Amino acid sequence: MRHVKQAKNSGWKTFRTNASNPYGKQYKVAFRKTIPPAHLIALKNNNPTGGQLKIVDNILEQMFPNPLDYADLPTLRTNTPDDASFTKKEIENVIKNIHKGKAPGPDGIDNIIIQQINKQFLILVTKK
Repeated sequence: MRHVKQAKNSGWKTFRTNASNPYGKQYKVAFRKTIPPAHLIALKNNNPTGGQLKIVDNILEQMFPNPLDYADLPTLRTNTPDDASFTKKEIENVIKNIHKGKAPGPDGIDNIIIQQINKQFLILVTKK
């Protein structure tokens, strides 16, 4: 039993000493003192010369090509009709079924207030 207690105490003492060292493992990990820099790989089995910056430029060029390369493409124009306007019945139904426990939206108006306004002044909400 005595050996177990001594082992616990010495382990705890070592832990406290290591944790109190400001330049311990946390510092080394945060400032990448022990981790070697990652080696960047080139896409499409290219082997570019010129270092990591050149490799990064090559990867970015392959993943995100210059938009000016696509300037010649014809634009597609669609002639779809506009969506139909909401009916008064649809608006009333949505307001009636708003959850009361939800947080207010960006306007800061609580859902209960919206429902009360709809009950008292129906014309305000559904007015065009």
